[in-house]
Amino acid sequence: MMFGWAVCLICFLLLPLLGVATNWTGTGTALLFWVWILTRYNTAALVFLCLPLLLAGGLLWSGRLLLRLIQWRQAASAGLPFPTPGPKSAMAARLLVVLGCLLIPLFLLALLLDVNAGVYSRAWMVGSVIGALLYGLLKQGPEYRRARRGNWIMAGGAAVLLAVSLLPLSPLTARLQVAPPLAEQRLLPTAEATFREDSATFLAAHTEWTEWWSPDGTDYTLALEGQGWVLPWNWLANDVQNALTKQNMSPLPGYDGVWTDGDSYVLRRGNTILWVESGPPASQWLDQVLIHLEASTA
Repeated sequence: MMFGWAVCLICFLLLPLLGVATNWTGTGTALLFWVWILTRYNTAALVFLCLPLLLAGGLLWSGRLLLRLIQWRQAASAGLPFPTPGPKSAMAARLLVVLGCLLIPLFLLALLLDVNAGVYSRAWMVGSVIGALLYGLLKQGPEYRRARRGNWIMAGGAAVLLAVSLLPLSPLTARLQVAPPLAEQRLLPTAEATFREDSATFLAAHTEWTEWWSPDGTDYTLALEGQGWVLPWNWLANDVQNALTKQNMSPLPGYDGVWTDGDSYVLRRGNTILWVESGPPASQWLDQVLIHLEASTA
């Protein structure tokens, strides 16, 4: 129990440190970093969604165990028989165990979704299988029996994950994930080439794209970059909007839910937010993008 709570404490202490690191390295604000994790990993999204329940269950279980230890110590000091849990305490323990058993399939499903989406590298899966096989061949002594068993289990799990990552399940998994913003749409109708990188979980989605275009009468190409988020809650969308617009951005006259600083734009419809670094004039793309946003969030 103490080890588990120590690990949780270390993880929570690392959160602000990672946030500071993301700001220092210039990869974005800490909030956008954690939002990116929620749009990248189904397992992380599930942990975030179940975190209040997990913390409450852990506190109840730890409090119950601590109470039992105190009662047992008092009984041992007085030479009395150890007290047994009452019916309410036993029922609470059963409910916590059942809850944990119900969460296990959900976490396995989230892990399989991540594996099939290619979030985890196949290299470490193959390396785990090869390493376990080599260990089993080289360590044949009876003193390595337990270690070999653990390695075979690890190899079996890695092999299953590798097989899942190779299955063509994209049409099925797409139904379980949030659709990315402006799916199959362009910012610029006249774009000559577009590169998109989508990441989505069952909770949120993120898109990062670049479009290339050539101004009329020129022989050079310019790039238009943008990012988009589809978020599950209004409070989170408000925080992301504030993080994007806090630096010298003001509302664009004549438009609702549009902010600009002259060089970039932030657009919001519902819980969908776009950030666009504008190359061409906004008159060439802004109205069309807003129409697509309103259609996708209607």
